[in-house]
Amino acid sequence: MGRFSAAAKHHQMIAEIYELQLFDLKNAVNHYEQATDYFKSEENNSSAEMCSMKVAHYAAIFEDYQRAIEIYQQTALTHVGGTLLKYNIQTFLFKAALCHICADILSGKHVIQKYVELFPMFEDSNECKFLFELVESIETDDLNGFVMAKFNFTSKFRCDELVKTLLMRIEKIISNGIDLR
Repeated sequence: MGRFSAAAKHHQMIAEIYELQLFDLKNAVNHYEQATDYFKSEENNSSAEMCSMKVAHYAAIFEDYQRAIEIYQQTALTHVGGTLLKYNIQTFLFKAALCHICADILSGKHVIQKYVELFPMFEDSNECKFLFELVESIETDDLNGFVMAKFNFTSKFRCDELVKTLLMRIEKIISNGIDLR
């Protein structure tokens, strides 16, 4: 009868207030999750996806990488073979791969290959090419190579706050001198 949809919109509105006015991100995430569930129950997939992307974003910010990875992968999987722009799928896979690398810096090559098998068009994307450069510099413990690859990518392509944050975290892990070999 549309009541879940109304409740979902209210939770989304409350989440936005917590996020943008009160700067209480934990409560914002809780309300985005509730809105996602309610939108899904009403089969309003686009609104549910929008709210779940907020949850994934903040999960990655709060270093809950596994949760962010699950949301990004699930969203990408629902659109493979669908009508969503291929760019969005590539963006979801790119962010999931960055979260994987932050969680386990040595898992990069395996994860990227998995995403290429899942969505072959990803291999030709600029994001994937950058990820391979990034992984190569990690494997060779080449901080300068990483910094150059990051600079080249971020100067050519628009990166959102989350991507910049994840790249800074990866750079910090590499610069702390962790032996990656």
